[in-house]
Amino acid sequence: MDLAQYPSNVSLFFICCHTPRFRHTSTPMKITLTANLINIVGNYILIKGLFFFSPLSIEGAAIATLVARWLSVVMFAVILLDQRRKVHLRFRDMLPTKSIFEPLFRISLPGAVEQALIQGSFIAVNVIISTLDTTSEAAYRILINLESISYMPAVGISIAAATLTGKALGENDPETAYLTGKRSTFLGLSWGIFMAAMFLIFLNLWP
Repeated sequence: MDLAQYPSNVSLFFICCHTPRFRHTSTPMKITLTANLINIVGNYILIKGLFFFSPLSIEGAAIATLVARWLSVVMFAVILLDQRRKVHLRFRDMLPTKSIFEPLFRISLPGAVEQALIQGSFIAVNVIISTLDTTSEAAYRILINLESISYMPAVGISIAAATLTGKALGENDPETAYLTGKRSTFLGLSWGIFMAAMFLIFLNLWP
């Protein structure tokens, strides 16, 4: 199932990163919300075996998640390829050329290395967690999802910063781009400090 999800994960990551650059930051939110609702309902139906479906247990959860992810890809693709929109993608413009590939590779290489290190650390942690009992592993997954809430606003700030900075640079306004980056950095740092303080203050209140 992981191999089956991989193409959808890659496509979804690319498209989610692409749409905010068009200043349509609400579009990924709406599609993700729709996909999550489909995922939740599908999980319940397939796991319990409601209507005309047989109870599939954990396999049902995997199928529902896979279907929801691919539906997200389809919805994003329909929006991005819609020729009626002011900003849209065309297949002929997506063909790699040397003039595009070289600067793209040079700019994206540091980010790729960063993500490889981050994902490598996740893999190492997951290998360690997998040696624990099922209850401990399930608790870890739940806590990871709760912990992700703490940095989601920072992710939103980074998306807004990338969008506004790119817009300013495209308009040959480096001063606005610099101020946008500076202010978004301050906001992200402030949020990180705030959440760190919350974790320390309420540390002993967690079960």
